[in-house]
Amino acid sequence: MPATGTQRYRRLLQHIKNPGEYIFRKGDRIKRALSFTTKPHAITFPVPEGLYQVFKEIFMEDVYDINDLVTSLPANPVIIDIGANAGFF
Repeated sequence: MPATGTQRYRRLLQHIKNPGEYIFRKGDRIKRALSFTTKPHAITFPVPEGLYQVFKEIFMEDVYDINDLVTSLPANPVIIDIGANAGFF
């Protein structure tokens, strides 16, 4: 079940190392791509305006239930991106 209300911000804090980029700079997203870094494994990626809603669905609403997904992955997973979206795995 997707996170709603203040729980979305808790998910953001849980999955993103630099939540201030969203909290304090989201108004700048029209001028420049926001840049986020995941945690615990650091992957930095840009989020242009056109993908802003996708970012929110994955990292704030947590539609993929990231914690459950991570527990089912092996220690060193191989991810193959076939270009169906923006590579937000």
